[in-house]
Amino acid sequence: MKNLLEETVQIKVRCPKEKVFAFHSDISNIAKVLPPFLNLQISHFTWPLEPGAKATLKFKLFNLIPILKWNIFFQEWKEPDYFIDETQGGIWKNFSHKHEFAAELNEPQITLVKDTVTFRSFNPFLDQVIRPFLKIFLISKLHSTKNYLERKYSPVFVF
Repeated sequence: MKNLLEETVQIKVRCPKEKVFAFHSDISNIAKVLPPFLNLQISHFTWPLEPGAKATLKFKLFNLIPILKWNIFFQEWKEPDYFIDETQGGIWKNFSHKHEFAAELNEPQITLVKDTVTFRSFNPFLDQVIRPFLKIFLISKLHSTKNYLERKYSPVFVF
């Protein structure tokens, strides 16, 4: 669809690609990397996550704003390289999120994680308001993911 906006962020994680992909393959892990003020609830998901799988996420921002509901549909799944999920409903006319994972050529213990979101709401003005917050959100989520995975899987040296 034309007139879609796109934001891409990426980060290197000191963790093997297969473990990074496995972390993203478990829908319950999203709560480990999102800020607590979102009050995330996973109210429904189908297992395993693969093309055709669905998940419903509910957010209650700061416990003040009424519940925001996201219905996620997994469109493509190529383990351990990438997957694409799409959100339907709410303010989104289109919202697609591609998660990509690539091992560094000379350092297989380092994975490049890349998130690309293409989107369009029902209001072009709202798109421009949302865009910078979406970018900040994606950066924050990737940094939280990096911190979580590196704490969990990186060796600790004691002298």
